[in-house]
Amino acid sequence: MRRWYLSSALFAAFLFALWLPTHLPTPTPSPNASTFSPLPPSSITLLVLDTSGSMKEEGDAVADYLSHWQGSGQVGLITYSDSARLLVPPTASSKARQALLGSLNWRGGSNMYAGIETALDWFREHRTGGRILLVSDGSINVGQVHPSVVMDLGRDAQRMGVVIDVLQIDSSLNFVLDNLASQSSGAVLKMEGLSE
Repeated sequence: MRRWYLSSALFAAFLFALWLPTHLPTPTPSPNASTFSPLPPSSITLLVLDTSGSMKEEGDAVADYLSHWQGSGQVGLITYSDSARLLVPPTASSKARQALLGSLNWRGGSNMYAGIETALDWFREHRTGGRILLVSDGSINVGQVHPSVVMDLGRDAQRMGVVIDVLQIDSSLNFVLDNLASQSSGAVLKMEGLSE
């Protein structure tokens, strides 16, 4: 089994990019602003983690990276395979998230739409903006599988004041992940071969 490791400098730079917006002044909303709160983009982050079978080889290494990430503000955890569920609501404490990340099962199909939609539903319900950190290899084979339907979630996120950043677990070209990020003013970091 081969092991590949994400450069710690590259990973630190990506995490800094997530941290920076919380330390910039918050703009004053216009009188016509949407009903979502003008919170800094990463004051609330939902990790949306693909736990499907296609992630099995890299899954434990990914979970290890994420369990050491403190994030900024409040961080929650959503997992998806055949379906999606919120495992940890956003909280400033990382203990529950770290415990769950260490005990994930990597199996089933990949319903990316359900994972992202579950996160957007949380932001809608709480009437706030924030950030989604989608961790996926880009596979979509369950539920809404048409790329344009999945990519529309990027536009929905942008309208809600939610940024979608992506940790892509391979280096291949993936226009769905690229479009999700770009349509919501997010970024893509490609991490290949974390485990071997």
